[in-house]
Amino acid sequence: MSAEAGQPTIRSFISDLANRIDCSGKATVAENLATARYIVTTVLKCERASVMLLKPESEALVALADDNQTLFTVAGDSLAARALRENEVLRTKDAANDADYQAAAEGAADKEANRVTRNALTVPVRLAADEATAVVQAFNKDEYTNGGKFSEFDEDKLRLLGQLCSANMLMADIAAQLPTDEQRVLATTFGRKFA
Repeated sequence: MSAEAGQPTIRSFISDLANRIDCSGKATVAENLATARYIVTTVLKCERASVMLLKPESEALVALADDNQTLFTVAGDSLAARALRENEVLRTKDAANDADYQAAAEGAADKEANRVTRNALTVPVRLAADEATAVVQAFNKDEYTNGGKFSEFDEDKLRLLGQLCSANMLMADIAAQLPTDEQRVLATTFGRKFA
């Protein structure tokens, strides 16, 4: 992975993510998803992003609505679900004229929100070799960065960010189930101090 001109280094965005995602168990899933979405849009220089977590018990993807508070289940006919199912990175270069994009849940959401998507990058995330945990999507690359197109470097960054987000949110979920003293031990072990 080589850095593109003007792009944050991998070290800087890993550090930023580690400092922002709350592993203490005190933040809600919605708060951590909103933070992850902010980091993805900042690092990839895109208009919007979506970070979806897989709920193992139901095999459903859970995402955060645009209000940054409401969680919802992603439709089964989404590009995100397809990327996860097929373990494949999906690049949509011209969303307005892409039949697959327009037929998927993402296209329907664009119509409902009256917004235009130029391009999209959908990356499945795996923390273990065979275990899918999340899908991360980035929409509308900044027109002044790489000609408004997502690069292979963006794909690598998105995959890494997705893995870090998933791992941190998994830790937050585990921490939330522990007694307070054990939460402090867990937080200290991972180099973070929580009140």
